[in-house]
Amino acid sequence: MRTKLSILLILICSELSIHAQDSNKSLDSLVEVITDNSEGMNSQSEDDPIFTIVEVMPEYSGGLDSLMQYLVRNIEYPSAAKKNLISGIVYVQFVVFKTGDVGNVKVIRGIGAGCDEEAVRVVKEMPKWNPGTQRGKEVNVLYTLPVRYVLMTKRQAKKAKKRKGKVDK
Repeated sequence: MRTKLSILLILICSELSIHAQDSNKSLDSLVEVITDNSEGMNSQSEDDPIFTIVEVMPEYSGGLDSLMQYLVRNIEYPSAAKKNLISGIVYVQFVVFKTGDVGNVKVIRGIGAGCDEEAVRVVKEMPKWNPGTQRGKEVNVLYTLPVRYVLMTKRQAKKAKKRKGKVDK
């Protein structure tokens, strides 16, 4: 599960990086700003726009590997999803504020059965991130995180536990 989720996140981050590097346009023309300051803005003022693409994207403290470990340790597979054999990807969108705090968390594409709510809960409880920067200044950045839910058979779970035991030793 960690491998699939980390590969997915690495691909998403790589696409953003490649898009920014390969574009013939200047980085300034790639910068998008969300100007709708409607409901739920955490410590957000009109002087603090939310960017969608910046020179340096926000990063979870410790990088992608630490983010994957955080998600694996903290997400509980909802019993309704297990019972109904529901798996898939929940796309959670949030703002990494220039203070490093995470806020304005919402599901932009969910799978239901409690998975959406669990993904939101875990994202809201995340520790501070390293904020994104634009022109050398810390800025608020909109971030989308795919959270993959995968059900394992009992046999797969046993193998995963054995592998984990070997890694921990």
